[in-house]
Amino acid sequence: MPCNGTTLRYFWLIPPLILLCTGLGCGKSGLPLESLPRATATLYGYWRERDQLLDDTQEWHSSALIVEERKGALLLVTNSHCLDLRSLARADLFTDDVPEVAEYRITIRIGGVEAYADVIAETPEPIDVALVAVRLSKLGSADYLIAPVTDCSQLKVGTKVAAVGSPLDPEAFEGTITFGYVSAIRNENSPCPVIQHDAPLNPGNSGGPLFAQLDPEKDEWYCVGVNFAKATEGEGIGLAWALRPALRYEYEFAPCSPQGAVDLIRSIYGRRATVVP
Repeated sequence: MPCNGTTLRYFWLIPPLILLCTGLGCGKSGLPLESLPRATATLYGYWRERDQLLDDTQEWHSSALIVEERKGALLLVTNSHCLDLRSLARADLFTDDVPEVAEYRITIRIGGVEAYADVIAETPEPIDVALVAVRLSKLGSADYLIAPVTDCSQLKVGTKVAAVGSPLDPEAFEGTITFGYVSAIRNENSPCPVIQHDAPLNPGNSGGPLFAQLDPEKDEWYCVGVNFAKATEGEGIGLAWALRPALRYEYEFAPCSPQGAVDLIRSIYGRRATVVP
């Protein structure tokens, strides 16, 4: 984990990430099927980039997985593209190519309670995985569960899986579960394999968890991946990063704010950006 100034300011997040990479989920019981939505969150994003005539803005929603509670904060996993920093970095591409970030925020909704995220994190590695953290004091009495995480090495072709998230309209379809089976483990010998499955995915499922029923005789589900894409010119091809290996990479932390967005745009995407009032 990089020991830069940003990381040190948010040192309280380092222990959860280390635990997740090395031991979280080992020896923990799986969740019953009906409880899977309680380990999942809806993520809302918004940014505004200052332009001379009309500001550029973007709003979106996606899904996230609750993986750890430690030192007064809740840590979630989602996709890098669900933070939308790449788009923000290119918002001024046809003018001076230096985005002027006026607003940037991520809102997390867990158990019907919404709260602004405190910290975001990305990795320079070529995987579409990111981290979000929110202080527990903001969540009040929100009802949630920590997802038990296990390694994708326990999967085989034909293992039953469930994709959980907030597709299409989160107000109507939050906590939707779709089912399928493992079709293949791609890049199995790479640092971060990809799980191919046929559980239906829709816009808004990005960043949500992929759970697996490792024993078909037991109602116990373990998180094995984070969904990030589906084939657009075919049917039944969904893709999820294997979660545990994805979190062994180094992540750079920043406050979830215009300045934090600018810091990550510079360090992760190698582009200039500035903060404006």
